[in-house]
Amino acid sequence: MARRRRIDDHMLLAPGEVIRGSHTYKVERIAGSGAYACVYLATDELGRRVALKEYYPPSHPRELPVLNNLFERERFVLARVSPHVLIPTFYEGFVADGQYYIAQEFIQGRSLDDLIRVNKKFDREWMLKWAISLCEALSFIHNLKIVHHDLKPANIRITPENHLRLLDFGAAIYIGDAEDDVPISMINDNELFGTEGYLPPEVEETFTADTRTDIFALGCVLYEMVMGEAPAQQRINERHSYVTAPLMQRKDIDLPIVNLITTAISYNTDYRFASAGKFAEELRKTAPPMLFVSQKSVDFGSVNSNQEVSSKFKIFNAGGDGQLVGQVRSLVPWITVQVPNFKTQKRDVIIIADASKASVKNEQIRGQIEVVTQNVKGENNQIISRSDRWVIDCYIKVIAKPAKLVAMEAEESGSVVEPVQAGHAAVVSLTLKNIGECAASVAFSILGDSAPTTTVRPNQTEIASGESVQITLESQGFQSDAPGSKRIFTLIAEADNHVIMSLPIHLEFENAFSHIKTVALRKFFKK
Repeated sequence: MARRRRIDDHMLLAPGEVIRGSHTYKVERIAGSGAYACVYLATDELGRRVALKEYYPPSHPRELPVLNNLFERERFVLARVSPHVLIPTFYEGFVADGQYYIAQEFIQGRSLDDLIRVNKKFDREWMLKWAISLCEALSFIHNLKIVHHDLKPANIRITPENHLRLLDFGAAIYIGDAEDDVPISMINDNELFGTEGYLPPEVEETFTADTRTDIFALGCVLYEMVMGEAPAQQRINERHSYVTAPLMQRKDIDLPIVNLITTAISYNTDYRFASAGKFAEELRKTAPPMLFVSQKSVDFGSVNSNQEVSSKFKIFNAGGDGQLVGQVRSLVPWITVQVPNFKTQKRDVIIIADASKASVKNEQIRGQIEVVTQNVKGENNQIISRSDRWVIDCYIKVIAKPAKLVAMEAEESGSVVEPVQAGHAAVVSLTLKNIGECAASVAFSILGDSAPTTTVRPNQTEIASGESVQITLESQGFQSDAPGSKRIFTLIAEADNHVIMSLPIHLEFENAFSHIKTVALRKFFKK
């Protein structure tokens, strides 16, 4: 049970506390809090920075269904939308110690809401790039029949690389046909979601929403980036022409952007952009070039330690006209890039993982690929699109070779042939080497009908990868065997109930003179 401290009537986790789901999360600090939950910055066993959302427990049993709905809604949506590069990676939703948790990628940076309050005005380049990014993210979730339903600057984060991330799907609704795994609250919920200044008039009137609800909100976000404040919700509801009038009154009026906003926030839904994709098409007519990657992570899966595997992703220009020039670099020794330099509008990037260079075996490890572009310049050598950088996580689990023993004395046939003086006890000394990549706790036994009682010293031992151990086999039951006779038995080595060596041993009985001569010759050739 985690230790907690009381903050604002809620018992919250303290730094250093550990919460376990499928992964193990160590809390670093509180990153934020809201009406329903607190978000912690945590790290997991892979070294990832995690936003760990903990829902507040219900104050009364009757509130438990509401908590369940919130949790199931967010878990369902994040699991579906998470693959997109502009949406945080979803790791898991789980219950621990009676508390509900959502674990997802922690996004560094500041909310667009904060940036608007501080800056009031943005460069045209960034406004258009972020608007295109929102269109890309919305197109993806709309294709999944999901509507964000609360798009606003507070739910948009801008990373230190100036990339946009779309957050907070707690108000999302599902507009497709009912499926068994869709939370019922996403289909039958008549509650009005959204925030004033970003709600289209039809939502206020009918309490229903569709993809055009998000397109209207996107237009309002672009309006706020230009004007420094959201449109007045009352004027929106009244369908007042004054909503867009302030855009036309600016001294630095930008007609292409004004036309984009006016279309997006049209009162008549038929006049709005038909989809986020159509909105993006219009944006690209006036936007600068911008680097985009097709995925944010690559999973090579489980790979043998002596194996090379490859994968690929796409890089492309998601913005306006222009050619991207740059480089793809690996940040870890076990990944190489087939063709690191590029000058293109769109291309596949092939990366190769060499499992033999991975430092850790039998555990998933993470590496990274970096994509960097140069400034794009237009006429008069003016920069029209600044250099960009994306980092792609790469995962691999290298399967180490299991322990395997070989006898240094074994011949090409894989067996050991030993001369034994007739009439004496058989004593065989062997050097066994572990050629696997795992250490092993080994137990020895003897098999064979013709093998009399034979002892192995030691009969159990630990052998690390690449190391050797000496063992001795001795039997007191061969004294009656005549010169020229032979016996065969098998030395078995087992580790974790698996046979890691089965070594046939051939004993050849000789008279005293021949035995001494054979042993001398063997020692000579071994030197």
